Amino acid sequence: MNERLRELARQASVQSFGHIRNAYFEEKFAELIIQECMDALWTESHFMSDLAVEDYQANCKRIKQHFGVE
Repeated sequence: MNERLRELARQASVQSFGHIRNAYFEEKFAELIIQECMDALWTESHFMSDLAVEDYQANCKRIKQHFGVE
């Protein structure tokens, strides 16, 4: 597991009150990974183009829908 995944697991553990291997930890860890994926879609072009922002938002929505995250 790379350092970023370790950090996300640590955050999920803290947010699930330290209960490793419970359903809430697993859900929180998955949500953090999904958010990280959406953050990775953001590029410098999004600062310059409304169409790029719309494309980013549409892709984020598709990712959330695919994983069933609200």
